[in-house]
Amino acid sequence: MTEPSDSISAEALISDFFPPDWDDSQQREKQIKAVVHAFLTDTDRSESVGDRRREAQKIVADRFEVSEQTIDSKCGRETWKQYVEDE
Repeated sequence: MTEPSDSISAEALISDFFPPDWDDSQQREKQIKAVVHAFLTDTDRSESVGDRRREAQKIVADRFEVSEQTIDSKCGRETWKQYVEDE
């Protein structure tokens, strides 16, 4: 088990591993960070990753008072379509 001083923040991981320009919209950045946070802290670890992702997106949609489809589209591959196609 790693010591707390050795831990990496979720925000650092997002910045390191998400495609370039993922945060070019403040609203999208806030919502995606909220989904990651909800996934890590507010969902049941015994559930599948897909179920946890859907639950996290629902939590964030409710929090931001937007549709689940809005959150899903901001978290989906189409957000970075050009990046995904180039890779």
